[in-house]
Amino acid sequence: MLNNLLYNCINSKDIRKHLEELDYQFSSLEAAWLVWQCRTISIKEKHKLWQQIIDTMPDCAIKKHLGENVDILDNSLHGFLNEYMKLQDEYIESFIRDDGNCVYQFELTLDGKGYNKINDKWIYSTAKKCFDRAMAASSAEYNEDHEKVIWFRIKKIKLDCKYCYIETDYLPDGTMVNITPCGFFAEEDNIYDVFENYMCFTFPVPFRKGDVLWDPWIKYYTCSPVVLESIAAKSIDGSADRPNHK
Repeated sequence: MLNNLLYNCINSKDIRKHLEELDYQFSSLEAAWLVWQCRTISIKEKHKLWQQIIDTMPDCAIKKHLGENVDILDNSLHGFLNEYMKLQDEYIESFIRDDGNCVYQFELTLDGKGYNKINDKWIYSTAKKCFDRAMAASSAEYNEDHEKVIWFRIKKIKLDCKYCYIETDYLPDGTMVNITPCGFFAEEDNIYDVFENYMCFTFPVPFRKGDVLWDPWIKYYTCSPVVLESIAAKSIDGSADRPNHK
């Protein structure tokens, strides 16, 4: 049952279909990473899936995937996920809280060709005022003359401080899908590096050399398709084979 829910976390419909046809069974680490990278579900839904992973899938260590000597980052994936969820809840509380020395701004990402963002010119005193304005802009203001809004980001910026902010990403309906702190929680920020920098997997894909590939999401940064020459992948243990995480 959980494995079927994990298929829905795969951003690529082609890779999703391929893995479903293979009846691919995800390891605990792969499952946790898939939930993290999903662009279409809320943080609340991610926490629910991570809790299901903790409750139903084997625990394992988290290792660095680079280098010959594999270091242990955490002896327990389950413990790491509990800590990660707890920190995200704390970040959300801090993001909403009126600290008195912070301001808020938002930007919209439009469904157009190439890099297409609109930065709002206003500065807001509370998260709610900024969120309400971003929602209004997403639903009406820019749709008449531009492509529809597919994403918006709100940034809480600490005054008189270099690189101190919290970013939150939302779907157009106001669903928060990601939160990233920078400078607010120096020690705890290290935990946010784990998914992005220390998890790398070799999932089967249906693509072959010579295929023309295009990522619908990447079009918001560059609209050019690419011709696949090779698939360079390293698994978490540094080899090209799927590691045994269990």
